[in-house]
Amino acid sequence: MPPAQEADAVPAETRRRDPRFYLALGIGIVWLMILAGLSLWTANPVTVNREQLLLADAVVVAEIVEPTGKIKVSSVLKGRADGDLQPESTLSVRRSGDHWTTGESRVLPLTRDADGNWTIAPAPLPDTVHLDYPANEEVLEQVDEILQRSAS
Repeated sequence: MPPAQEADAVPAETRRRDPRFYLALGIGIVWLMILAGLSLWTANPVTVNREQLLLADAVVVAEIVEPTGKIKVSSVLKGRADGDLQPESTLSVRRSGDHWTTGESRVLPLTRDADGNWTIAPAPLPDTVHLDYPANEEVLEQVDEILQRSAS
């Protein structure tokens, strides 16, 4: 090797990285961990469709007796609690989808079809989606707020 190159050549084991590199790497890793945590704790919040609730004949909290559509009404949030729509009454509901499990509590916006049968009210969305919601605290607060605003 020529003498000029010998002076410039530094063995690989003696090269050190700039401390700013490690600082940037650490900040990047912390940032990724924060984003991962946020996505785990805040992902997929339930949003109640306001128009669907307002267009429904009744809104009830019900326990699923059979996933095929048999429910037991726990409470009536909107609509008259008379006839077959009373707390503790059992009725059949035509539904779409297969996400119900026995024993779970759901908020159901209901409407009567032409034959007088209860069905999940369609949401004013493309493809006439029929939405129902888990009966948890967050959903019940949203439903109460929507129904109170519409009453005033």
